[in-house]
Amino acid sequence: MKSAVASSLAGFVLAAGLAAGANAASLDARYDVSLLGITLGTASLSGGIDNSGYKLDMSAKLTGIAGGVTGGRGSGAATGVLVGGRLAPKTFA
Repeated sequence: MKSAVASSLAGFVLAAGLAAGANAASLDARYDVSLLGITLGTASLSGGIDNSGYKLDMSAKLTGIAGGVTGGRGSGAATGVLVGGRLAPKTFA
């Protein structure tokens, strides 16, 4: 899952660079998390950026037996602004 999230974040940062000269860009990605062909859960990543700032939301949830046993789920969010064409983080939770 780390590489999928890293790829999505890299895409978001690329979109951020492109958005500096454009009005807005967005990202919406959904992933199935599996191990040895067995699906363990799902993850999603969405975000948007415009001339005033950016917002990124991520969530993950275990499904099937793993989800039933652990009830595992998590989420995170980040926001920030564009300062001089660069991303400047504001909040992270």
